[in-house]
Amino acid sequence: MQKYGPYFRELRQSKNVTLAELAADTGLTEGFISRFERGQSDITVSRFTALLNALNVAIEEFLLGMREATMAPNEREDYPLVRARKMMPFMAPYLAISEVEDDSQIQSYIASAEAAYRAKPTRKNHFIWLFYQSMNAILQKPIDNDGLVRIQAPIMHYLQQVDNWGVYECYLFIAFTPALAPAMTVQLLRIGLKRSRFLKHSPSFEQIDLQLSVAALTSLMARAEMTAAVQVMKMMNGLERRNANRVIATGFFNGWLQIKLGKRDAGIATCEYAVQQCSDLGLTEWANRFNEILNSLKKTPPTDTIFLYAQF
Repeated sequence: MQKYGPYFRELRQSKNVTLAELAADTGLTEGFISRFERGQSDITVSRFTALLNALNVAIEEFLLGMREATMAPNEREDYPLVRARKMMPFMAPYLAISEVEDDSQIQSYIASAEAAYRAKPTRKNHFIWLFYQSMNAILQKPIDNDGLVRIQAPIMHYLQQVDNWGVYECYLFIAFTPALAPAMTVQLLRIGLKRSRFLKHSPSFEQIDLQLSVAALTSLMARAEMTAAVQVMKMMNGLERRNANRVIATGFFNGWLQIKLGKRDAGIATCEYAVQQCSDLGLTEWANRFNEILNSLKKTPPTDTIFLYAQF
């Protein structure tokens, strides 16, 4: 935990708290705290927690602030992916696909994933290999549906059988939504929403139910699978509306679906209202993102967007 020291000092100074005050509140010596802040001394979890409590800072708040403080400017522009990579290093192979622009580039990913699986035939390595194969099948014109059916089977079986969906299972589903058959997408979403409920108690993953639903919905709409998309929207509308972000996002996706169903004017009005709500609440980043999507939907033909790793 030595690496936390320099940012802790920065945070302490920003709150105008002295070493003497921290020492008095925690029982730790000023010298010990100073060495920790300079990265010269490690610290136990209990002592670090005591220091954070003395600053009136929650551990989640500290970790989030530290991540942002250590980001390069270019990383801030793609924060959801950067955040996901840092919080979930085990999902890195799935996130790497965001940098692939065409099917020719993905061949090297498939080859390296296959080599890793042959060398160490674990389920984890198998799923990564299947993931790259599924993305390759989607990029084919026409789509290789027979290949997708074969690829999907182990993923579907695993997600159906596992008792609880942790972060890995949730993001595994999200990663595969562009490749899953419509009926299976709906079925797995129902399972996932039920089996991942415990995650909502974590500040880092409390929006996972909305993320699962949005990935499923936008993947289905991109493939014009509207019957299944309507089913998913009903599930999304039934989710807890715990904050303004969720309410506004849900409204925007309802409008998006209206547009895809041919109710263009009503859908555009619904989306525009959501964008205005974001602006009124100072949610500038989301106002810009939603407006960008809305403009793409107004085009002829409209441009489809799939939300996979969005943070609400």
